Amino acid sequence: MSEAEREVLRLVIKSLEVQMEEVARMIAEEAGKRYQAYNRLVGEMGIRGYVGAMEALAELIAHLDPSRGFQED
Repeated sequence: MSEAEREVLRLVIKSLEVQMEEVARMIAEEAGKRYQAYNRLVGEMGIRGYVGAMEALAELIAHLDPSRGFQED
């Protein structure tokens, strides 16, 4: 692979990383609107500002089944 091709790939990867972070931020923001427990957990876990961790928690909360004992206050 030539140096020019490597540079193009670096730019593409960087662009994808920026886009992924923005999507993660949007997911975390939406979880905060939909699930009151999410905001509480983010605070108690000390992950506010860590977009990847907040997004991962949002994904988990979205998959919890209330009929199995999960309750929101």
